[in-house]
Amino acid sequence: MFNDFFSNPLVQRTIIDLVLVSIVGFIFNRKLEKYKSDNAKKLQIDNFFRQISGNKIEEIFDQWSNLVMNTEEFGKKTTAEAMNDMLKKTVMYGSENTVKIASLFQQYNYKYNSSEEDSVQEEGVIFILLFLATETICSLKYDFTGHRIKAMDLIRMKLNDTHNKLVYDELVKAEKRAHIIIRDGVK
Repeated sequence: MFNDFFSNPLVQRTIIDLVLVSIVGFIFNRKLEKYKSDNAKKLQIDNFFRQISGNKIEEIFDQWSNLVMNTEEFGKKTTAEAMNDMLKKTVMYGSENTVKIASLFQQYNYKYNSSEEDSVQEEGVIFILLFLATETICSLKYDFTGHRIKAMDLIRMKLNDTHNKLVYDELVKAEKRAHIIIRDGVK
């Protein structure tokens, strides 16, 4: 009788389906639990990082903002050591994206400030540097507050002639070039 029951194709199919559903459910639950665990761990690390380094992120955010918003004063007051310290703090407290953009800013700065001949090769070097610095600020803003801002909006705060079509066109070109640099690196 037992053999007849299990030899029935409908019973065999039902048992196979139940086993498969159980296996798939088990695998799904394991992956879901791992996902929840990983997410909780990331949130815990992020909260700890923000709690410990919030003041440091605010400080480095302020330094980068001064680079763009108070360019003249920043240039007068900032030594190579101070710039290196600012970059060091960016590495210590900034996100992966922030560090990437700041390093591209420095690489571009090294490349086009090394000789006058190189500066002629790239049109709008100053605007491109301005956009790279501003993109670093935007990334730090996101690190610090979780809010996204646009680099062009910050530049419009600094420059008073962005309404001039020639200046605006140069800014748009520089913004596109900066985004290419961020995507592909300094070539």
